[in-house]
Amino acid sequence: MKNKFIIICILSSLFACQEDAVVVDFKKPFGETVAVYSVSDTEAEVNIDLTDVRGIVAETGAVWSEKPSPTVADNKQSLTGLKIDQTVLIKMEKLQKGKTYYVRAYVINEKEVSYGAELKLEHNFTNEWRKLDSPDLNPNEYMSADGAYFDNIISGGITFNKINKLNNIAIKKQYYPNFGQWDLRFSDRRETPFQMRYNQIHSAFNVGVPAILIGAGHYKGLKGERIYLNDLTIRGVDGYKWEPTYPGVDAETSSFGIGKYAYALENIANGKLWRFEFTDKVIWSEMPAIPYNKPAKFLSIADNKNAYVVVEAQSLDDLPMEVYQFSPETNKWSKMADFPGNNRRRGAIFKIGNRLFYG
Repeated sequence: MKNKFIIICILSSLFACQEDAVVVDFKKPFGETVAVYSVSDTEAEVNIDLTDVRGIVAETGAVWSEKPSPTVADNKQSLTGLKIDQTVLIKMEKLQKGKTYYVRAYVINEKEVSYGAELKLEHNFTNEWRKLDSPDLNPNEYMSADGAYFDNIISGGITFNKINKLNNIAIKKQYYPNFGQWDLRFSDRRETPFQMRYNQIHSAFNVGVPAILIGAGHYKGLKGERIYLNDLTIRGVDGYKWEPTYPGVDAETSSFGIGKYAYALENIANGKLWRFEFTDKVIWSEMPAIPYNKPAKFLSIADNKNAYVVVEAQSLDDLPMEVYQFSPETNKWSKMADFPGNNRRRGAIFKIGNRLFYG
């Protein structure tokens, strides 16, 4: 089976520049500087699109300086051994808070250096909440949080679905942190209407490069009926048009990925956990069911070793809210400390560093 992958890489090593490289003006088809944004007091990330590159890429990366038009002779983060048709995430390091930096993508094709569009980064990471512009909506449209995610495989944007209330047809809308705007880039690749799905599987896993298992779930018919879908696809695998059958029951799902596996958890009493493996063939394996014997919504998230599930019980009076850990190493569930807050619905769960947050 021949697969081509779209890759995201976070880099932290510096490479020496090529002294014999010839600098040329940026013209298509070379790398495109998509976005740059601060992620800490001393770091920023640059998203670079290589999907229009032709030929062999000897080296790519980002260059930056406090002066406009930075080159490979200035600060640089690099990556070698890339294929074309990729999106790359480059990490800038040792930045000073409060300073302004000019950033460009670059690509070395054999001995030729080309630069992408120049972006301006005002490095003022604050750890504070900010209100961002919302996308335009008419009275018959709404934004669904179901299926919202940061698209670190393709675009580097925050993806939501804008849904027509009358026919349940959706359009993907993306917010790009650096530009502070919606659909500034890649809009022509994301504006195809589709039937909106709810409660779908969305598991990030790694098969040598990052990929996402996405699909299954439900959609609403024209009469409001709920129709279950069990087909899935893999994002991050270029040109792979494959839809496996999901073996789980017709139920809502929670999903997560750890290492080379994607997982889907049935949101029912003693819901089964299904493991997805993608090598030279597709393998679904049944894992131990979650040891919770009442109807509930399971909110799941994973770190590099384990998955954690917060149980949102069907009854608001059913306290305390329980928390479970699943270990892929042992394929066993363990009960953790209960959530100390009041019972709630449609909570949010996420991870920053080695801490998990729910509320």
